[in-house]
Amino acid sequence: MPKRKPSPPLCELLRAARIEAELSQAQLAAAITPPITQASVACLESRRKPVSEATLIKVADALGTTVVDLLVTGLQAHRNQARAAKRGAA
Repeated sequence: MPKRKPSPPLCELLRAARIEAELSQAQLAAAITPPITQASVACLESRRKPVSEATLIKVADALGTTVVDLLVTGLQAHRNQARAAKRGAA
């Protein structure tokens, strides 16, 4: 049985989902209610700031999705971005 790769960290899933939604960090920050700063989004995407359940719900709401769909979309987007990066490096 092949060994499964570990899932990427939550911060990478959030970044991948944002990119998949074609939003900049500033655009996502403005879409969150109440709005947060672009620097706060950058912190969420870089593990410098833990992601609370409330923040995760706000990010999902801003992206027009649920938390579960946000994580699934983020995982799929992360995998697609990793494949594209490998193709580009080859």
